[in-house]
Amino acid sequence: MRITDSMIARNLLENIQKNQEGMYETQETVSTGKKIREPSDNPVGFSKSSRFRKTISQNKQYLNALKYSEGWIQSTSGTLDQMHNRILDAKDIALKASDLSADDDNSRSTMADQIDDVVQELVSLGNSTHLDKYLFAGTKTKGSKPFSYDGEEVQYNGNSEGIYRRVADNFNVAINIEGSEFKNQEIFNSLIDLKEALENNDSEAINNSIDTIQNAADQILSMNTAVGSLNNQLETTKQRLETTNLNLQSYLSDTEDTDMAEAISQYNNQEMAYKAALQTTSDALNLNILNFIR
Repeated sequence: MRITDSMIARNLLENIQKNQEGMYETQETVSTGKKIREPSDNPVGFSKSSRFRKTISQNKQYLNALKYSEGWIQSTSGTLDQMHNRILDAKDIALKASDLSADDDNSRSTMADQIDDVVQELVSLGNSTHLDKYLFAGTKTKGSKPFSYDGEEVQYNGNSEGIYRRVADNFNVAINIEGSEFKNQEIFNSLIDLKEALENNDSEAINNSIDTIQNAADQILSMNTAVGSLNNQLETTKQRLETTNLNLQSYLSDTEDTDMAEAISQYNNQEMAYKAALQTTSDALNLNILNFIR
């Protein structure tokens, strides 16, 4: 095949164009910090990056759910702790009342008022909120307060449904304590019975109430222990997700981020090759022109 001057010139110019394209691509990887920006750059790497990003995004959603759940649980635990203390205060009152003589009805009447105050405080704690949602109302977290007290009986107006949060793959957790558990465990009734015993100056009923009230305190403590265990479980899940995301971010960076030192070295080599190609093309074209003039 006959090699013409025009063929030589065209090939030289095509090589220069390829060198320019290579330099441009390297400049893009340096300026963006990414060596993979679209599927055509590296189909396998792009697919791996997409999977990493999807998992990282999903884990972030789980972490947001965990953050909300931990806030709810910590509010619940703090409230239960206050309730436990107030019930123990009521027990102290019962112990003092049991030591009074049978004819000291005035003191016991005053103590009945103190117990009534404790019941009202417990009802108020039972109506506690987290982010404007009732903690102990089941899923009826808005609207009417879950507990009401008319001086004789505590009414529960919530439901017995759990509030669930998905905090990991195949891990849904109920983060709430339904207020019905307070009613089922006779926590309010034990104090109301003590109040009535004090009002009636009933020494036997007052003595019997002491163990009942202690049982109520134990029930609250048991609930809080379960809440603490759940909080520890969520903390472990949170740490695992955070560690997983850190690892995935590292894998993602290794897959698609530019190695700056390598890219700059590559660009310098491409630039040298480009300048050499320009010089070679210039010399070749000048020589052809001179030959033509001759």
